[in-house]
Amino acid sequence: GTIYSPTFEGFDTPHAVQYSLNVQRQIGESNVVTLGYSGRRGLNLSSLGNYNLPLLNFNGTSLELPAGATLQNPLYQDINYLANSANSWYNGFSASLQRRFAAGLQAQVSYTFSRAISEVDGSDTGNHASAGGGGQLKYAHDRAANRGLSGYQVKNAFIANYSYDLPIGQGMTGVAGKLASGWQLNGIVTLQDGGPFTIGAAIPRRLADLIGRASPNLIPGFDQDNIALDRSVWTDQGYFTPAAFAAPGCRVAGNCSATRTT
Repeated sequence: GTIYSPTFEGFDTPHAVQYSLNVQRQIGESNVVTLGYSGRRGLNLSSLGNYNLPLLNFNGTSLELPAGATLQNPLYQDINYLANSANSWYNGFSASLQRRFAAGLQAQVSYTFSRAISEVDGSDTGNHASAGGGGQLKYAHDRAANRGLSGYQVKNAFIANYSYDLPIGQGMTGVAGKLASGWQLNGIVTLQDGGPFTIGAAIPRRLADLIGRASPNLIPGFDQDNIALDRSVWTDQGYFTPAAFAAPGCRVAGNCSATRTT
């Protein structure tokens, strides 16, 4: 059986603290350069975890199921607890060049480098979406085991937009002037990295009921920035660098899911 236990009594409202710093400098009469930093700290985020899983031990590489471990309450398969103890972190650095409207042209170019870390994602509810809306924890007894890149992480983002009043039709009158004048050329260009995802590993069902979700172990020397193959070196090996992963073992939870990759 399964128990869902929302803790609405004394449930703190999820909230965030935001902070930013911008420095601007005008260049000429119409251009402004802006350098900025922005941060966001999420607190008391809702999470849904199966607290009936046994306590796992750290073996120096990953969490591992001790010999003879059983569910906290063997009468139930899952005891899901909706809490508000998860956290998130965002740090972003940006640079932009803005041209105010002059000589018929208005434009802006901006670039942002950011990192978003979270212990849960609000959309990651698994099969428990009806139980209260918390992000699903991989392993409820240790929040650090759930920490990784957020689902909305975008490492690099470049955006450009412009609006230009076409000079055609100037000086023309009558119907021809009305038809030819007043035209604009507008455009937006957006280039950004893809979103992150989590890599999983299959383990025997009987052990999966005791461990929860499992993942491969990440080989030392690899991280979220070099797991994926560069497009210029894609081969028949597929999208990932095979040497980056090691099978976790049937009693091991694996450590790669704590490092989502783009």
